[in-house]
Amino acid sequence: MPFTSGILIGIGETRRERIEALLALRDLHERHGHIQEIIVQNFRAKPGTRMTGAPDPNEAEHLWTIAIARLVFGPAMNSRRRQI
Repeated sequence: MPFTSGILIGIGETRRERIEALLALRDLHERHGHIQEIIVQNFRAKPGTRMTGAPDPNEAEHLWTIAIARLVFGPAMNSRRRQI
């Protein structure tokens, strides 16, 4: 059954952790062939949450992560930039 997956960036993770998460998703896809789209979504702190004062990830970090996702998954996978 095809489905969408992805990663949320800007929650305190490192670039290395993002790469590891994307590689884990790729491994799952290679094993099961079920991921049709990868979403790289930026975290935005909401008032009243524990991360209220956390800064949003900047555009360069977002674009860097999208570029890595494209390298990890290749041209067959959709990778979409999504800002909320």
